[in-house]
Amino acid sequence: MPRATVNQEATRVDLKSLPGGFVMLKQLPFGQMLSRRDRAARYLQEINPRAARDDISKIQIDILNEASRIYDFKHCIIDHNLEDEQGNKLDFGNAMTLQVLDPKIGAEIETEIDKLNREDFDEEVFTTQSGAPSTPTGNGSPEAEESQ
Repeated sequence: MPRATVNQEATRVDLKSLPGGFVMLKQLPFGQMLSRRDRAARYLQEINPRAARDDISKIQIDILNEASRIYDFKHCIIDHNLEDEQGNKLDFGNAMTLQVLDPKIGAEIETEIDKLNREDFDEEVFTTQSGAPSTPTGNGSPEAEESQ
């Protein structure tokens, strides 16, 4: 049977933006990807009770990229050799670490994490083609095509 669980082996990435620097990354399991999505967006809708029924007075959508990246760095980086100016190993479990991280290095790590956790897929794999072209009536019959 085909294996359907996430690979827990780490992937070593040698950083181009920091010669000699590396990170060991692991893929997020699907459940953690869902948790990350939950933290990455927030939706708020307020309804004014004095307004007409179902009249929405305020909608707010927040995209929380920082929260998503903090989650990624904490859960995907399992080891590295990156240090601060005092020679202390950076702690990617601490959100403040991203506040002092060189942006070029952070962007490279972010890109590698995204490559490892790609959510894109070939949609054709998940759809079946019927052999008959689509028609406005949806039944694909020659009579329906002639009546158009």
